[in-house]
Amino acid sequence: MLNSTTGDLRNAAPLKRPVVCIPRFPFVAAPVAAFPEPNPMPPRPTATLPSTHAGRRSSEWVRVLGCIAGTACIAACASITSPDIEFPPGAAQSQATADWDDADSAVIWGANNAEWVVAKWWSTDENTRLYELRNPTGTSARLRIRRPSAQPDGPLELTASVGPVGDAAAERALIAGVERRLADRRGVEVAPIR
Repeated sequence: MLNSTTGDLRNAAPLKRPVVCIPRFPFVAAPVAAFPEPNPMPPRPTATLPSTHAGRRSSEWVRVLGCIAGTACIAACASITSPDIEFPPGAAQSQATADWDDADSAVIWGANNAEWVVAKWWSTDENTRLYELRNPTGTSARLRIRRPSAQPDGPLELTASVGPVGDAAAERALIAGVERRLADRRGVEVAPIR
């Protein structure tokens, strides 16, 4: 019992913890302590290596080298050159007066409006860009934009081929979307997306 004048707890009665019964089965109840016993064993310390300045420096170098390697890989993949793709004789063709620098963005947005997605693109030389596209049904398409080497500021030549045998309507729609975006971007830095 607690002595109220001195605050002595030596003769105080131990406190009892409440017990709650939770039925496990319809006719059996098991007592469960509402307040679980504290863990008698403290957690064991884990073995750690001492933190050294050299260890931190080496991990920083690993990160830096990883970033450099990743950047080099991206730059190498973006500047891949490969042979030109042969288009079938009936592939849709068109010419558009546009800026060469706008070709990639025009293909991305123009193809998107015609429900195509650019899967990959590459250059065969400094005047030719090739694009491989896919639509939601899994059909593949190829698009080539060529800048005449004799007239760098001349009209761009667009050639499209859809599927293994060709689809004239889809080819025209693809080229029309890209031409529309090239026309929007001609001579300006920024153009609204329509």
